[in-house]
Amino acid sequence: MGETLTGLTANTTYDVYVTAICGPADESGQVGPETFTTLPLGVEGQSFEGFSFYPNPVQNKLTMIGQRNIEQVEIHDLLGKLVFSVRPAHPDYQLELSSLKSGIYLMKISIDGNTKVFKLIKK
Repeated sequence: MGETLTGLTANTTYDVYVTAICGPADESGQVGPETFTTLPLGVEGQSFEGFSFYPNPVQNKLTMIGQRNIEQVEIHDLLGKLVFSVRPAHPDYQLELSSLKSGIYLMKISIDGNTKVFKLIKK
């Protein structure tokens, strides 16, 4: 049997102590502390939860899988030049990247208005 703690603050460390109450005059001693930290509050983590892409390094086709619609994908070379852009509007999408030259790129993904950048290697 477990207990749920409510009213906790995001990104905060807590110590929890437990006392078993078996009856009106029957209590155990305190056990603990059990220390834990709550996660930071934010939508970025939720937006990219379950998002992945493969293979990396990629030769021709890059598969992206997510739980939320991928709004935009931009691929930039290391000089910052935009070399590829698409708006999938779907949680699963496959990019055809055979036209890219071999090298290292930065792939900027937007989901739910949040953006994250990943390193992409093209064979």
